[in-house]
Amino acid sequence: MTKAILIGFAAIMALAVVGTAVQDRVGSDRAVAEAHRLAAMTPEQRAAEKAATEKAGRLTTAQSVCQEFVVKTLDDPRSAEFEDFRTFPAAEEKGDTFHVQVKLRARNGFNALRRVVIDCRTKRDMQGNWIALRLKEL
Repeated sequence: MTKAILIGFAAIMALAVVGTAVQDRVGSDRAVAEAHRLAAMTPEQRAAEKAATEKAGRLTTAQSVCQEFVVKTLDDPRSAEFEDFRTFPAAEEKGDTFHVQVKLRARNGFNALRRVVIDCRTKRDMQGNWIALRLKEL
């Protein structure tokens, strides 16, 4: 019986080693494919991809910041059930201003659970801090 347990353990360890080697190979293949993709791009394409990535990062930050601003205005912040902030509709406007719709369920002052959509406009100031320009329930 002990011998069977040792054989079983050795088989599991062997599978783990093989699985790790396969994962390393897949990761390596992805890195090589990404390097080839980048090498095939023109400088304009690289610049456009970089700009799109930076814009996506700013939008994600604006979505998260708006969610934080909304939490500060709730009657019962602990009751808040937000949708994933990355799914909030968001747009970048002029002058580092962002427009985001925050979707959530939360308890109001009468303890009723309500589904709410908040229109949030936020902006980054010169120091990089985020300012809530407007929070309005839709």
